[in-house]
Amino acid sequence: MSTEIRRQYSNKSFSKGELKKFALKLCRFLNILPWEGSIFLRQKDQDFEISSKVTIGEIENICEIGTTVSHVDFHLSYNIINFSCKSAQVLDVLYVINGNREYSERLIFFVENILEIKRLTEGINQRQILAIDPPVLKLLEQVYEIETENTGGWTLEEYLHHVIQTHCQEILGSANTFP
Repeated sequence: MSTEIRRQYSNKSFSKGELKKFALKLCRFLNILPWEGSIFLRQKDQDFEISSKVTIGEIENICEIGTTVSHVDFHLSYNIINFSCKSAQVLDVLYVINGNREYSERLIFFVENILEIKRLTEGINQRQILAIDPPVLKLLEQVYEIETENTGGWTLEEYLHHVIQTHCQEILGSANTFP
């Protein structure tokens, strides 16, 4: 399961080496070695946007996102943290985190505190994605076809959402509904 969250922060200038230190601390937090992940820079050159894979050492001199560097993407241990600048005042961060909500909140808290970035709004765009192996999906599709009279006219996606939600509620012993 992965969680996707987009947050906006007050844009800031980073001190020289701050993003490098952040990347190293993030590797420690994720319990990976620095060379096990990837960092990508996207830079604008006239009408072109050029993406390049860089090392942690090569981001030492990046102090601003949005001028010559339009995006900085950290791909570490199946997690993606994408920094971009929406305007001179807004730093946009897209988190695609390989984990549940609790783990995602811890990772975001870590990022916000290490970089000392301040959230603009409390609004959260969040989506959880459940990856289903193709053979399991095929089996679920067959069950859906057999139980068409019990699906209440739902699409396959709605039916699977209902089945998974019901199963999770049974496991948790909770009457709460999931969004």
